[in-house]
Amino acid sequence: MPPSPSPRPAQVPAPAPADRVATDPPGSAPPLALRVRAVALVAAMAVGSIVLWIGIPVLWILLGGLISTPGTPSFAPIALVLVATPVSMAFFAPLLGRLDHAHRELRGALRDGPRRAAWNTSMRDSQDTTAQDGILERVMVVSVALAVAVAGGYLALFGGSMSVPGT
Repeated sequence: MPPSPSPRPAQVPAPAPADRVATDPPGSAPPLALRVRAVALVAAMAVGSIVLWIGIPVLWILLGGLISTPGTPSFAPIALVLVATPVSMAFFAPLLGRLDHAHRELRGALRDGPRRAAWNTSMRDSQDTTAQDGILERVMVVSVALAVAVAGGYLALFGGSMSVPGT
């Protein structure tokens, strides 16, 4: 008697992600907890980018003003501000990148391999690159526009009242 063919193993469905309920249809809205975490990450990126473009420079300008002596011109406070501001920004910026990475991971939008900028892709590419990019770029554009508006408003309101002592 020939051996009977072995039955095919049953296909086991992939387990649902921990944050999804198994009965949710694919493509449904994410649970409230995921949306709250995503909004919290975007809010943290917004606050962090405002700190990056406004908070860090103002902090170093205030510290430079504290170490300067009135009436005696010195290059040390200016050098402190000119060197410490970009160095502080360079150390702070990767934190924003980590927040963006966490946001993309939460949305499930991480890609394997290197990312290509949208301007560096062919129109023949079938991938929708904008759907997989992070939100940090948009948050940074808004925060830079806000920083420029704040600086312009400050200079417009208080720029004419500044005077150099002894002139």
